[in-house]
Amino acid sequence: MPSELNNQVVGNVGLFYICYRLSRLGWNVMPTTRNARGVDIVIYSQDALQTHTVQVKALSKGSPVPLGRKVETLFGDYFIICRNVSSEVPECFILTPDEVRRLAHKGEKNGITSYWLQPKQYETDGFRERWERIGQGTSDLTSRLPKALEPAATVPLSHVTTMTQVRPEEIVEFVRSRGDMQLSTLVQKQSFVVRAVRDGLEYVPSSDKPRTLQVKELTRVCEEFSRTNSRHPGEYLDLTVSASYTIALIDAYLKTK
Repeated sequence: MPSELNNQVVGNVGLFYICYRLSRLGWNVMPTTRNARGVDIVIYSQDALQTHTVQVKALSKGSPVPLGRKVETLFGDYFIICRNVSSEVPECFILTPDEVRRLAHKGEKNGITSYWLQPKQYETDGFRERWERIGQGTSDLTSRLPKALEPAATVPLSHVTTMTQVRPEEIVEFVRSRGDMQLSTLVQKQSFVVRAVRDGLEYVPSSDKPRTLQVKELTRVCEEFSRTNSRHPGEYLDLTVSASYTIALIDAYLKTK
């Protein structure tokens, strides 16, 4: 993806990435007209009993979020910030309009008042990738797309392929035994460093801040990989925001076996 995107492309990337993430949670997702004033996305559950509206703010980098001249008229049930849209895996923050209003910074210049949401106000673990605040569009967690496409249980045993199994403790020990490891993501070939830390693993992308992958997240990814053996990071985004790095690490580990 180009390093410099115009505002319209940034907005489109953020909008459709959020639509993708919500769809993976089981919601029926409908973007609204892009030039219409109001919410950007309408979602409803598969049983049509739940409906939510979402306002999206997309950023090419980790910049403050412009809120305009008034915060009293913010729309939607949820306010989702999608930043670093040029990266392989954009980062999202899930807030409510009330939280945005409470955290907004008021500025004045040349007699004009404007409101901004500063990064230090929203880049917290209370908002970062907290998709569970919105919940599932279906109560059945087994209905995620990859599992829905599993072969039927009646497939003859002669046609069943044995899946490669990986365990989180093996991955952590693999990293610990090698110290700081330089790897690249499988899709966009973005370089990063991975090292073992007390709570799991730490990834240091070449153009982003370090991020920690806790053991419980690694365990979920290893379990899903052992089930599917898929090396497509998009299949794991509902398990961790560090999917592209983790799948590249698993791939590097398996190449040593």
